[in-house]
Amino acid sequence: MVDLQQLYHLVVVEEEGNLSAAAERLHLSQSALSRSMQRLEAELGLTLFERRKNRLIFGDLGKKAAEDARSLLKEAQRYVDGLQDYALHLSLVRIASSSPAPLWRLTTEVHERFPSFIVTEELGSPEQLLEGLRSGYFRLILSHEQPQEPGLLCRKYLEERLLLELPPDHPLASRHSLSAADLKGLTVLRYRNLGVWEERLPLLEGLHMIEQTELDVLVDLALSSGLPMLSSSSAPTPSANQGGRVTLPILDEAAVLPLYLCARREDQDLFSRLC
Repeated sequence: MVDLQQLYHLVVVEEEGNLSAAAERLHLSQSALSRSMQRLEAELGLTLFERRKNRLIFGDLGKKAAEDARSLLKEAQRYVDGLQDYALHLSLVRIASSSPAPLWRLTTEVHERFPSFIVTEELGSPEQLLEGLRSGYFRLILSHEQPQEPGLLCRKYLEERLLLELPPDHPLASRHSLSAADLKGLTVLRYRNLGVWEERLPLLEGLHMIEQTELDVLVDLALSSGLPMLSSSSAPTPSANQGGRVTLPILDEAAVLPLYLCARREDQDLFSRLC
């Protein structure tokens, strides 16, 4: 049976015009390449070129064979590329959320349950998340708006509430909970990209906010400065366990959001194995 290596050898021989140059290009001995061409002709039952001293003469049949071999090699490469792309799709899980803290939690959960997967994460609006899920770009989304359309799997993943983390000697630290009105005039630290929460920051008008783009830097700054820090009920608060810091919920209605986990039906196994 003709194999792809023989077809590739044929193409190179046709392009180079002689066995010596073709063998050098293929890093083969001239005798090994000659045997490969002989086996190909034997498999086909055809003579593809005329052998002359230092030259190979391709007639119409040989040129047609080389041309078709190029097409078959390209098709074979498309076949390989397609399978590799599909394998990558199966192992690549793009996750998106309208809020950062639940995204970190879901990413950690996917890593734990599917350690061989490659996981990427993005923030976006509900419209962007839904469009990406429909197209198959995202395999999981967390949206504060529950999509209502066939073909999607959705369930409530968690309810996220804004929290304020305080040093133990802060005047508000003795409280059990807070309202937005209690926070007016405070200087607080916050993560810069809060996703959908950016739309609700008017809830916290009157606060002086210091933004940080790196979470680790934000936590270190909270510990070293003693400043209050906005946090989330759906993410760990690393600094809360250091220095006796206190975490209090903000009870205003606008300070809580439901998050819905959604996937396409093709990803039912992935969806069903996440809590």
